[in-house]
Amino acid sequence: NGYRIGRHLSAGATGDVFVGVAASDSTAFSALAGSSIRGSGPREVALKQIRAASVAVQRHVQQEIGAVFHCRAKYSEEVGDALSEGHPNIVAYLDWFAGPLGVDREVYVVMELCQLCLSDMVYVAGQMRQQYERAMRKLNTSPAGIGGRKSPAALSPEGKGGPIADPSNFRFTEREVVKILRHMLAALAFMNGLGLAHRDVKCDNILWAQGVAPEGTYKLADFGTAAFLAAPCPFGARPR
Repeated sequence: NGYRIGRHLSAGATGDVFVGVAASDSTAFSALAGSSIRGSGPREVALKQIRAASVAVQRHVQQEIGAVFHCRAKYSEEVGDALSEGHPNIVAYLDWFAGPLGVDREVYVVMELCQLCLSDMVYVAGQMRQQYERAMRKLNTSPAGIGGRKSPAALSPEGKGGPIADPSNFRFTEREVVKILRHMLAALAFMNGLGLAHRDVKCDNILWAQGVAPEGTYKLADFGTAAFLAAPCPFGARPR
């Protein structure tokens, strides 16, 4: 289908995600709606391989593809741009195709490539926090730490200060937490306005992409359990 599979990114219960490349002279690359770099070289994307080995997984695949491309089409109508890749706070779904085993056994979904997952960011911060606490306990129980004072720089492995010397570096700032909430609420409000419920919002399904903004953008992903409501839900109203 014009894509080359690259390095492995992650694994799940029903499949794997790889870095993919669509060459600028391939059919796949020219078919990527909204691509702003056509003709400028290969574009890296995320290739999600789904093993549709059961009826339940096949249903989830249908739900995911139907939901995300419906959202993208509606957003394109809203902004008046047929080449738009969709809402800025929803991971862009660009293409999908059946694998060599057939559509009832294997499906590939092509998405924009994001750099980080929120759950990974939280995990790394937690590991750094544990390292800081171990250093603090060691400092407090050492003879040099009794009756004397050590500079925060002593907590750094290099003895020059740095991240370990400041526990605030191991937490999300209030500003960043508000940003995550604002981006996710924007995505969910847009979806609910279309009568669509995500139903699986969690750190694993929130990605971060660099994009054009230096501070990056948080995006909602994984629509395998998404479901259409009986009618669109106005912002602030509760779906029944």
